[in-house]
Amino acid sequence: MFRKQIAISALALGMAFSGSAYAATQNFHLGFIMDESGSVDEDDYLDAMDSLAAALSASIPLATAAVSYEITVVSFSTAARVVVAPTVINNGTDMTNVFNAISGDAYNGGSTCYACAMDLMRTTVTSLSGAPSETGILNMMTDGNNNTGGSASTASLALRTAGWDSLSFESVEEFGSGPDNAALAALGFDTTTLAGTIGGIQILGQDDAGSIVDPLNKSFVLPVSAFGAAYNQAIATKVQKIITPGPSPVPVPAALPLMAGGLSLLGLLGGWRRRRPAA
Repeated sequence: MFRKQIAISALALGMAFSGSAYAATQNFHLGFIMDESGSVDEDDYLDAMDSLAAALSASIPLATAAVSYEITVVSFSTAARVVVAPTVINNGTDMTNVFNAISGDAYNGGSTCYACAMDLMRTTVTSLSGAPSETGILNMMTDGNNNTGGSASTASLALRTAGWDSLSFESVEEFGSGPDNAALAALGFDTTTLAGTIGGIQILGQDDAGSIVDPLNKSFVLPVSAFGAAYNQAIATKVQKIITPGPSPVPVPAALPLMAGGLSLLGLLGGWRRRRPAA
């Protein structure tokens, strides 16, 4: 019942902000890879997806003649699947559809296949050309180390070759022994690494989302102490910094104040309805 009410409310809100598509001169392709392996329990995965949905709805502006943002979301465990196919946010309905797909996703569980997720993202987003007008920024959340599938290094390099400009990670360490952060850093890349290579990105301090400055030119591994509030802060800051890089606070874009507030509230309702009752 809650899910149906949320979808109807979000759709009505999106229609109120509907607009026309633009042929923008600068196109940002934002890819989000979300770990749903067995070590991420169902509640934590659903909370993480709520956090991502709220972060996007609060910060991504509608397309203009100057700039557009395309969202793609892939989830992975033993295999990978597309949660949100490439969607340009031309109007409020587009954002509503993205929000509902992320916050309404179901948990699968399984092993941890980095390459599966990276390869599916690469084959799903086919509009990157390497031209200066096409910018690709990837973000991956994981709470464990790769333990199945093909070579993650090969898959990461293939992403860079395909035109993606940066790959950052949130390394969730909720149980005290999260992913190997050095191994994740070796898989990441940004515009400061040598062309045709991966590796060498910075490892930030735990829960230090404030150190994120420019996710395009300075990718990172951000260790996160837990799902919930800590992960919510991490992904919200990352998305904000994509829109407005730099150390200063980021305001909500002027084109979205009502839609952002409404969808963020719906995200809170979604997270509330999903949590298990306390024992």
